[in-house]
Amino acid sequence: MYKNPLLLNMFLENDRKSKVNGGRTSETEARERTVDGGIPKWNSRGIGFPNIPCAVTPYTEILDLSHNQMTRIQQQYFKTLSKLKRLILSFNKIAAIEPGAFANNSELQHLDLSNNSLHDIAILPFNHLKSLTYLDISNNLYDTIYLGVEIKELKKLETLMLGTPSVSFLKVGSLSMLRGLPLQKVHLITQDLEEYEPGTLTALENLRDLILDFQIQDQYGIIHPLKKLNLSTLSLNHITLDDRITINLFENVLRSTIVEMHLSNINIDSIGKWDIEIISSQQINLHKIYINNIVNPNFFKFYSLKYIQNLFQQLTKLSVINGSMYYIPCGVSEKLINLKYLDVSFNLLQEFSFIPKCSNPFPGLTSLVLNDNKFSHLRQLSVMTFQMRNLTRLIATSNSLQLPGEGMCSWSRSLRHINFSHNKLLANVFSCLPSSLESVDLSYNAISTVPNLEKMSNLREIILTGNAISFLPEFAAGHPVRVLSIDRNAINTIDVDLLRSMNQIQLKLGNNPFRCSCAIQSVIDYIEHSHIEIIDWPADYRCASPLNIQGQVIKDLKFSTVECNIPLFVGVLLACIALVVALCVILCIKYKVTWYIHTLWLWVNAKRHPDDLMEGNFEYHAFISYSERDSDWVKNKMLPQLETNNPPFHICIHERDFRPGKSIIANIIDCISKSYKTIFVLSKSFVQSEWCHYELFFAHNQILDKKKDSLILLLLEPIPAKSIPDRFCKLRKLMNRKTYLEWPQGEFQQNFFWKRLKILIYRHARGSMGIQAAMFLVFYIVGGQPLWWPTKYICLMEYFLIHAINQINN
Repeated sequence: MYKNPLLLNMFLENDRKSKVNGGRTSETEARERTVDGGIPKWNSRGIGFPNIPCAVTPYTEILDLSHNQMTRIQQQYFKTLSKLKRLILSFNKIAAIEPGAFANNSELQHLDLSNNSLHDIAILPFNHLKSLTYLDISNNLYDTIYLGVEIKELKKLETLMLGTPSVSFLKVGSLSMLRGLPLQKVHLITQDLEEYEPGTLTALENLRDLILDFQIQDQYGIIHPLKKLNLSTLSLNHITLDDRITINLFENVLRSTIVEMHLSNINIDSIGKWDIEIISSQQINLHKIYINNIVNPNFFKFYSLKYIQNLFQQLTKLSVINGSMYYIPCGVSEKLINLKYLDVSFNLLQEFSFIPKCSNPFPGLTSLVLNDNKFSHLRQLSVMTFQMRNLTRLIATSNSLQLPGEGMCSWSRSLRHINFSHNKLLANVFSCLPSSLESVDLSYNAISTVPNLEKMSNLREIILTGNAISFLPEFAAGHPVRVLSIDRNAINTIDVDLLRSMNQIQLKLGNNPFRCSCAIQSVIDYIEHSHIEIIDWPADYRCASPLNIQGQVIKDLKFSTVECNIPLFVGVLLACIALVVALCVILCIKYKVTWYIHTLWLWVNAKRHPDDLMEGNFEYHAFISYSERDSDWVKNKMLPQLETNNPPFHICIHERDFRPGKSIIANIIDCISKSYKTIFVLSKSFVQSEWCHYELFFAHNQILDKKKDSLILLLLEPIPAKSIPDRFCKLRKLMNRKTYLEWPQGEFQQNFFWKRLKILIYRHARGSMGIQAAMFLVFYIVGGQPLWWPTKYICLMEYFLIHAINQINN
């Protein structure tokens, strides 16, 4: 039965919420509940525990409660976590741990209590932690290092981190409780020691790795026991070295079992005049020295150390980082015959000061690191490496390397791997690279093209990230390249055929400014359906243009077939154009558009010759428009009635009054414009006559052009509405909306018909002397049937045509 009111209750509450959500966990729970290599892990870092409870299952093996508000570890906190193996409680405010707090955590192997508020580490309840191998109780509030008897129960403890910057003395009893424990690594932190009892460190009898983080001053008692301890690694952090302390340190280290020494954050108050007792190199076990962050205001006066160079012949690894080093003499470089690895990053070395003209520098060196120095000339750098016959790896990043001009470089023939990233190299660098290379890193330079690499027959890996390359490089068939990183360049298009030739290469092309056109669809298809390995696909492959899809993942693009198939697109476009043209032709034929265009042309052509259209007073009372088949009726019946009238009417008919030599259209327009009235003799023959249509059209235009209502419709015989052609749109409209005079069959009605016609002409002519005559129409609906809608569109077309003519007139 669980009795943890904080951890268990929250676990039960989350379990209830999970059931309510159908067994699903929230996003926060998913973040906190993780599995690390199959091991249940719970991350409750910085949640405010114990003020805010945390849900932990009893099967949790890794629990991180760092950066919370814990002030005291209570017995019930971890009582239910019997499977717990790793517990991180750093960066809390823990001042006390209740007895029995870890009673049920016998399987705990890793406990971190660093950066808390513990005042007394002697009373910490460790007696139940039988499986503990790692314990960190450093950087708390205690100012005295004294370990209680319970720490002796940690029979499997291998790593111990203890001490604080408040500790000012070490006594024999401080570490005595550690004697007999299987410790392999101890990290000890104090301030500048005011007191040190000799023999304090001898309690660490089986130690392999010792880290001392304090000022050793001139305490002989601290340094001297080092040669008696069975150490393999010694690390000194935040120390100050003068000549005496340095001599004492190296004489003891060189005579000890120490194989590896780390010196970090060192203040050197010395110029390197060290009278170290020379011993045989066979007696020296020190093979690796790592020095990092040296502050030496007198570095420019520092001795070359040639006088003690024999002491370091056994070194295999040497690292001097950020040490203001500006010169390595040939004597030193030639004596380090066993050195395999050299790192002199973040120094002041240049071509003329780094092993200048040495005949056999570092004869056994295989790896050389020159990052963040002052090198600028690649060809001179190659000359320096030429004598390093075993050099296989050269790293010189973040310098100012350039290659002026063309030409070969003189590299070591054994060179296999080069890293010249973050320099100022151009495309001509490939002419300088050795043919023996297996891998090359030229990222973040100014390379714009990649030339033929056939001479580099062993090259398997090329890293060109962050340059200005616009196109994928081409490789000959059978080329051994297997890794190509060319991301963050200027590549906007990818040739899918070139991509196919790289199916054996691991490609990294992300974060380039890809132009997402139809051409990229074939690239997407190939990547998705082939076995080519594209690193970071698809997340890092996004469109840079066009702007409407900028930032979109390339894989998610969808192009239509027509959009990406140009011949098909052109075919569809031409088919659409042909369809539209055919539709227009059909509509033009159906609705006589050509007739209206032709009429407009005739009107324009007539208006070009204003001399033919004489302006003046009206000459005729009426112009009669009739079909040739109705000419007998007009000549034998109508003209005698009108021209023998008292007074007689002046009538214009085309057969008699049209002027010879003038165009027909000009005669029609002239006669209509000089007549008060235009009489249309309507019959079946009239609506079939082309010229009658012109006369009706121009007469109606006069109504709009001259503001003259002058039309008289005379129906000679009945005309069915359906028999009127579509091109007589205006006639259909007039007959649909207005009435007309109808020729009767009886003699009495005929006499009345002539009197009505004469009165109509006479009355309007008399009332319009000197002005335009108005039109008198009697309204009548033909058969009572309205016109159908297609004809209305023709009328609309005619309306626009009339207005176009009026614009020409004006």
